[in-house]
Amino acid sequence: MRKIALIAVATLAFIAATPAKLPPWAESVREIHLSNGMKFLLYPRGEAPIFSTTIRFKAGGIEEAAGKTGLAHFLEHMAFKGTKTIGTKDFEKEKPIIDQIERVGGELASEYGKEPGDPQKIISLREQLRKFHADESKYLVKEELAKIMLENGGSDYNATTSKDMTTYLVSLPSDKLKFWAETEAYRIFEPVFREFYEEKDVVLEERRSRVDDDPDGKIYEAFLEKAFDKSPYRWPTIGSHKDVLRLTTADLTEFWRRYYRPSRMIGTLVGRFDPKEAEKILEATFGKIRFEGKEEGEDQVTKEPAQAEEKRVALKLAARPRILIGYHKPTIPEEDDYLFDLLDGIMGDGRSSRLYRSLVVEKKLVSQISTTAGVPGSRLPNLFMIEAYPIGDHSTDEIVKAIDEEIEKIKAKAEEVLREQ
Repeated sequence: MRKIALIAVATLAFIAATPAKLPPWAESVREIHLSNGMKFLLYPRGEAPIFSTTIRFKAGGIEEAAGKTGLAHFLEHMAFKGTKTIGTKDFEKEKPIIDQIERVGGELASEYGKEPGDPQKIISLREQLRKFHADESKYLVKEELAKIMLENGGSDYNATTSKDMTTYLVSLPSDKLKFWAETEAYRIFEPVFREFYEEKDVVLEERRSRVDDDPDGKIYEAFLEKAFDKSPYRWPTIGSHKDVLRLTTADLTEFWRRYYRPSRMIGTLVGRFDPKEAEKILEATFGKIRFEGKEEGEDQVTKEPAQAEEKRVALKLAARPRILIGYHKPTIPEEDDYLFDLLDGIMGDGRSSRLYRSLVVEKKLVSQISTTAGVPGSRLPNLFMIEAYPIGDHSTDEIVKAIDEEIEKIKAKAEEVLREQ
């Protein structure tokens, strides 16, 4: 990856200096703080008797440690497994089986972590897990949380995990606000991590389909690993295959206790509801959540060292050619971050952008080309990425040279503007 000179965006500085105006609807957003430190943004609007909500945690891939990648994504999966009363027919009878599963699963994870592990022991432990899971299945009510939401008129009941955060979302009829708050607070802050080791197979299959068997996923993962030396942005959000195999419920519980705290959480409500009534409901549900132990300080994230030279990685796959180019850049609140957003629009946004006109229309070097400011996230210094799909026999060096020429043109224009000021 090469570090792009900031003079490349100097010509945009006068645009960024113009004060930004908030949209008219922003004045209607009400910010409330619950007694436990959790924050909600309320925006009553619309005529339809529905509301949409998100719960977002400052808990993503960058909170993970080396060797424990994939925890944030795994926790998102497990948050739908239920509680002591949801997802089970009899938790008192299910709990001893869960304890046995955690014991055997921990041994299995430990065996996977050995170099090499004992194949026969792994087979034996997996067979023990299979029997315990069969016993537990007698008490499980599969997908009960999703069914409850659907029965109450819910839609888009889902969640997403990125390098920066984890988000839970759903839309419901307006008269279900209390139901949602009670159910959501309970399932997020008093979860039962049942079916953990079965869910590993689901996560690993997701990884196979998105990365291992997908050329685009493979090159993107290799690109980030090469681009960053120390930053947790170098790790895949879904986790490495090896790390996922070694995760335990103890790892997941520790991650949940550390990062799923009210102080690291923000919620939003948008739609038709009474803000005063909503505040009472939120305080009576989310507001009563308390965690033992003192709050931790600022996250200690390993800083990425400055890059002194270009780095390259090449993959030979049975797929159409694809080139990713990344330039290290700062993130918010650094002012230069906003300039890269403007550069993104000028260089790679649509058919009128500089790179599209030059490399696709005029030189016919690539079939597609685009840019993205802020890869793979925005909480830490990140990348300005250029993505191109070569056509014909045009080489990578030929395409990179054409891109460099366009960057030089922008730099020349920037210098011209600076001289005129």
